[in-house]
This record gives sequence, C-alpha cells and structure tokens, in this order.
Amino acid sequence: MVEEFLKLTVVELRRVRIGPISLGALPQGKWRFLSDREGEEMMHLVGTTGDERRESIEGARMAENAGFAGLKRSK
Repeated sequence: MVEEFLKLTVVELRRVRIGPISLGALPQGKWRFLSDREGEEMMHLVGTTGDERRESIEGARMAENAGFAGLKRSK
C-alpha cells in the first residue's frame, strides 16, 4: 500500500504493537502472556466479559502447570 501510494520500496517492516499491546523487546517468533491490563483492554475491544477472560487465564495456567512444552510466564 505504501509502495503504491508513495512510489517507494519497503525494505524492512517491523511490527511494534498489536492494538493496545506494545511488543517491546519480544524476540521474533516468541510470545508472552498478556498483563492483566492488556487482557482487559483486548477483551473490551472484542466485547468479551471479565468472566470469559478469567476462564481463559485459568485454562492457560492449567496447561502451564501440566507441563506443556513452550509455555512460560513472562515476568
């Protein structure tokens, strides 16, 4: 889109945020749990209730406690 409009070539494109969530220093290909505030902001955007959010958090914690590979809580 930028290339067509401005007649420029995009050399590098880096995502730094997704909606209200800033990615910060998150390495490429990695993920992290959302903070409570980020989760609430996202749930508000998609119209999900706090109860549904708590259920999804509990499910993620149960998976983490069960030892599923690759699940790590960010600090």
